[in-house]
Amino acid sequence: MPSSSFLTRFAARVERTPSAPALSAGDRTVSYAGLARLAGKLGPVVARAAGAVCVPPRKSPETVALVLACLAGGKQVLLPPAELGSDALVDLCGQAGCSAVLAPDGEFVRLAGVAARPAGSGLLLTTSGTTGPAKTVVLDAAGLDRFFGWASARFGIGPGVTTLSCVPLNFDLSLLDVWAALAAGARAELAAPEAATGGADLADACGRADVVQLSPMHLRMLTESAPRPLPGVRHVISTGDVLPPRLAAGLPALFPRARLWNLYGSTETNDSFLGEVDVEESLALGAVPLGDPIAGVEATVAGEHGETVTGAGRGELLVATPFQARGYLDRRRGGLTPIGRPFRTGDLVERDERGRLFVRGRRDDQVKVRGARTNLHQVQEVILRHTDVVDALVTATADPAEGHRISAAVRLRPRARLTGLQLRVYCRAKLPATAVPSSVEIVEHRIGRSANGKRQAVATPKEGILS
Repeated sequence: MPSSSFLTRFAARVERTPSAPALSAGDRTVSYAGLARLAGKLGPVVARAAGAVCVPPRKSPETVALVLACLAGGKQVLLPPAELGSDALVDLCGQAGCSAVLAPDGEFVRLAGVAARPAGSGLLLTTSGTTGPAKTVVLDAAGLDRFFGWASARFGIGPGVTTLSCVPLNFDLSLLDVWAALAAGARAELAAPEAATGGADLADACGRADVVQLSPMHLRMLTESAPRPLPGVRHVISTGDVLPPRLAAGLPALFPRARLWNLYGSTETNDSFLGEVDVEESLALGAVPLGDPIAGVEATVAGEHGETVTGAGRGELLVATPFQARGYLDRRRGGLTPIGRPFRTGDLVERDERGRLFVRGRRDDQVKVRGARTNLHQVQEVILRHTDVVDALVTATADPAEGHRISAAVRLRPRARLTGLQLRVYCRAKLPATAVPSSVEIVEHRIGRSANGKRQAVATPKEGILS
């Protein structure tokens, strides 16, 4: 990824509309011709490397140009997580067979002990690592061409349209935000890192875009901090986590002219479900439906014993998509391990009598408390339904006596007087006794999550733990 088809289309954009904007970063805009020139200047640096290379994902036009230069030079390109330490980065490079680390300023660091193994051009991403060690995923060129075509058609991405890139380049969201935009002749707005952590900065970035793809965490930041509505946005895509209905209810006022979408997918399969959010329906149901399978996607629900759930019921979601990655890569352990078709997502879903699907957590979210199976996602959703709660994060720690102890970090609405003890009483009325958190922290600041809005850490407590 991107394939020769992508590079051909990009070159055609450079030829036909050289002055059209390709990327923006703050007050700076780079045209398609300018981006091509940047990539051309980096060609000699790329030529020094043998085999796959690693490009730290510092979000800038120069980094995008370096990735283009690597792909044009026939290299596999690993975009690692930005927060990796040096030892972890070297280990990941060894896994992917990257013999060198390249930077847009021409810096070239050869990695000792990593054998160069040419394997054709393409992009290597990593899984989030939120449910286990990060894995290197080899994207499929033809699948990505199909994805670019679908995304541009579905969300009207093309010349004169601006997409917003809010997360780092190593996240799979960038496939739509950056690469699909460049494939279609659109402009990608590369939001500054502070936009991912500050609602006002994020609102400024959204104000320059037509299509915004954001996690519920980022959407919540906007509803709390945006100084004014954003009428220029035409499509708002919520992805990366479950969209709470009450959060969805506040989005039409913030984006008065936008269509609101719920998009589901994973790094391994790319996007697989899409639904336009009906706020009134979601509020009545108490959850936002997953949506419908994208054209060409096959989806099944597998029960606890592997049986196919054909009607209403619960189970793990299995999907096979036209955009699916080739496999996991670890050249130290034999190379490429194909990704199964269908792919086991690890997400637990519920299908209602009308065929609507709802995410109910992950297999990893299920823990045993005093011998009873408990779904952490369910506990979190119950807490989020309290009218005084803005955000919540439920976690579990191993306990020798009880199996696990459940904890909750909760952020309240301004001026709310709710205590942790009151929240536990509230949970007792709605959950089995084993699912009631044994400790609750009321926190002042936003609940800690990773840059793409997934679970990360518990915030600093405002008041003591109430057991």
